[in-house]
Amino acid sequence: MKSYYTILFIIIAIAEGFCVGLTFHSKRKIAKILRIVFFWALVSIIANVLLTYTENIRVADFAYSLFFGSINWVIYYMLRFTTEYTAFPLSTQKVFRPFLKILLTIDSLSMFLNLFFHHAFTTYPVVTSHGEQYFHTLKYVFYNVHLIFAYILSAAILLVLLGKVFKTPALYWRKYFIVIFIMVFLLGTDALFVFTQKVIDLSILSFAFGSYLLCYVALIYKPKALINRMHRYIVENLADSILFFDADKTCIYINEIARERFHIDPKNLEAVGDLLQPWLRKAKADLRRDSYTAMYSGSCNGPTDPETNENRIYLFIEFHRMYEKGKLLGSFFRVQDRTTYMNNLMTERYSMAHDPLTGLYNRDHLCRRIEERLMEDPDGDYLVISSDIKNFKLINDIFGKSAGDAMLCRIADALRDNASEDTIYGRLGSDKFGLMMRRERFRENLFIEGPNQIIKMEDNLEYPVIVHIGVYEVSERRLPASVMFDRSNIAMQTIKDDYQNRIAYYNDTVRQKLLWDQKLSGELEEGLRLNQFLLYLQPQADHFGRVKGGEALVRWDHPSEGFLLPGTFIETFEQNGRIAALDRYVWERACQLLQKWKEEGHNEMYISVNISQKDFYFLDIYQTLSDLVDKYQIDPGRLHLEITETAMMADMELKQEIIHKFHAKGFCVEMDDFGKGYSSLNVLKDLPVDVIKTDMEFLDDSVQPERAEKILKVIMKLAASLQIEVITEGVVSQEQVDFLKGLGCHTFQGTYIAPPMAVTDFEQRYMA
Repeated sequence: MKSYYTILFIIIAIAEGFCVGLTFHSKRKIAKILRIVFFWALVSIIANVLLTYTENIRVADFAYSLFFGSINWVIYYMLRFTTEYTAFPLSTQKVFRPFLKILLTIDSLSMFLNLFFHHAFTTYPVVTSHGEQYFHTLKYVFYNVHLIFAYILSAAILLVLLGKVFKTPALYWRKYFIVIFIMVFLLGTDALFVFTQKVIDLSILSFAFGSYLLCYVALIYKPKALINRMHRYIVENLADSILFFDADKTCIYINEIARERFHIDPKNLEAVGDLLQPWLRKAKADLRRDSYTAMYSGSCNGPTDPETNENRIYLFIEFHRMYEKGKLLGSFFRVQDRTTYMNNLMTERYSMAHDPLTGLYNRDHLCRRIEERLMEDPDGDYLVISSDIKNFKLINDIFGKSAGDAMLCRIADALRDNASEDTIYGRLGSDKFGLMMRRERFRENLFIEGPNQIIKMEDNLEYPVIVHIGVYEVSERRLPASVMFDRSNIAMQTIKDDYQNRIAYYNDTVRQKLLWDQKLSGELEEGLRLNQFLLYLQPQADHFGRVKGGEALVRWDHPSEGFLLPGTFIETFEQNGRIAALDRYVWERACQLLQKWKEEGHNEMYISVNISQKDFYFLDIYQTLSDLVDKYQIDPGRLHLEITETAMMADMELKQEIIHKFHAKGFCVEMDDFGKGYSSLNVLKDLPVDVIKTDMEFLDDSVQPERAEKILKVIMKLAASLQIEVITEGVVSQEQVDFLKGLGCHTFQGTYIAPPMAVTDFEQRYMA
């Protein structure tokens, strides 16, 4: 008999080893748990082998202890396998797992200590009718505890599986019933051994069978019925239309969305092929290939229905033939409704290309369309035109933004109504519009008279709209369209303050000015580095003729252009913002000069420096000037700061804050060009300046000099009452000095006092 058992154990061991090998081919967590199950199963098999062949009672004791201890670990890891297999809540496992491991460890120690104390069982020999000796056990209470614990673990496994069965659809039952069958089979064979007292525990035969089944359900088994059910569910509930055809091109299945999309009767699937043909022809589908994609764009009621914007749809059609072993199995269509996507895409493209207020092309798309037209028509003569509404910000302030927007929309409508089909036009931004038209269609009078009209505002108010036009004749076709608009805008800037001329052309004069500006801008940095800019001073004297200080002016000793006066470069730097670098250079030279005068003992002289409106955007004005006076250790009161009235009007709250900081530091703040702005008194009311500067041009430019004199007199009295000093510049004669003295002005600047002069000449004349 033992030879038969030998063969049987070899078969079982080979089976267990094969199953262990299968677990190494899988990286799943459940495979690792199975590997541990099979390991303890091998331990129990080894224990049975020892029991079969030993004739020593001590070895039999050890083999039984090893067998009983390993069986419980097999059951424990079967429980771990079951909880993983059924996705049992991990939180619950974490509560019981340590407790079970402690009990199992105690049970295993109890089985091992039985070798010495025999408290669980004792071993005794029995001889079979064949004369072969085996060993049986006599069980005690501690063995029964061990056995009850094993059955409790087994019951837990069955409960977890049965609970999962009740919670899941019938399609899942097969995979769980297989594990239930394994457990029942193992428990049954083990109970048979326990209660029949067979000489050899043949329940280990179930290990091989159970191991194969466990590997199958955990690592190999695929629930095909479940997969097919899911496939069908997915196909039926797809947002796409699905149509299946057999090898004979007969429709065998369509989902619900396909029935609705193509108005198909599910009882008459044979007609589906004929029904699809018009759609496929309209989409220009190529049915000769094994797979293809096509796009249908047309009426939602079919290709033969008249198409309108309301019922237009977009369908993406995909076709595939399916083969099995080289033979045609069937084919299917997938039809995706992309109407919403395409509508959103077109809306997005429209919004990216059009101005949201007027509906015209925006700047980027207008430039792109112009460049495309010039490439398509290389021989055409074109003009690029830009427009600007004068004082549009004032219109918004007076009538409100809604009225301003309405005006822009009316201009856009006028462009749509009057522009020819080959004219490309759009909104460049703010109140600026641009277009490109053929030269032969351009009529200057239309652009002058068209915008020059009275436009109704809210409450029947009227406002004269003045539109300036800049024209650039396209001569350099490879220029970006944005540069062409820049050139037309440069031409327009030459008449921005002109109420008579409405159209300006970009010509050689404007071009030379542009080149000149570019040249100066490109050479500014080097000029500052090489100290080509020279500080000049124009004296400021009191009514006794005593010079109190001077205004800092600048000259450019250009290496190639010669000695340049401010009028040739200041405006350029004002427009491009580079004035900030030049102003800082002048401020520092003025501070250096004041330091020099201080060291020479001339503490009574001051220097006035100009602050441009652009300086507030490109510099921290207060910090820069504070750092300079600290660096050169001069009295801030000796550095007068001239800010034009126009610069002060912009963002008055910020300017007010900065002037307060200047006063706290000790600077003297002057308002230059007083009276040239639109709200001088408002500025004077809100901004605490120390000095205001007026110009004799205030009288010279007036058509009614008598009224101008009266206004100037009021200004002098107002300044005196506010304890604000007045400096009048542009004084050219003694008569003007006497006149101004009579009005109350006591400080003068102009060619009558002295023209601007080099620093050395100023020092020799007034400080020697």
